[in-house]
Amino acid sequence: MAEIGKRIRLRREELGITQEELAYRLGYKSKTTIAKIENGTNDIVQSKVLAFANALNTTSAYLMGWTAEKSSPIATVHDQLNKQEKRINTFVQLFHLHGYTVETSENTVKISKDSNYCILTQKEFATLLNRCYKDFEYNISRYMDEYDSKMAVAAHERTNIEVTDEMKKHDDDIMDDDDF
Repeated sequence: MAEIGKRIRLRREELGITQEELAYRLGYKSKTTIAKIENGTNDIVQSKVLAFANALNTTSAYLMGWTAEKSSPIATVHDQLNKQEKRINTFVQLFHLHGYTVETSENTVKISKDSNYCILTQKEFATLLNRCYKDFEYNISRYMDEYDSKMAVAAHERTNIEVTDEMKKHDDDIMDDDDF
């Protein structure tokens, strides 16, 4: 049972949860029981393994050492929903920056600017945001590729002297130096 204690400690630390917090989540009176479980002094009864897994957003199989997968399916869905919510908030802010108003109801989203507007279902709005996000990812990576190539050349742009290969190498060494 020492393996389960190690995995509990590891997962707890990954999540930034204290022993006190974990004890509270599981209904223990103090962190002492958690400390004893983590260091292998106390065993966990089988019925408590699932409670530990739920408290640590993982699976019983991970805690028992049967799998390396740490996240439970519920935690994965929760993470995906959080990412989608952050995307929505980001794009709503972008709409606002460009003078649009976004109003949501249970079933629809109204996007308006001046006297023009469109009403989308929640599904249509999600599709629009996913398209915008994919376009954004594509355009930002393309822009960064162009920017990176300009940065590499910029170090060698001199107007008043002839740049030698040795000077270019020196400039490149400086640009590549992580401590600079």
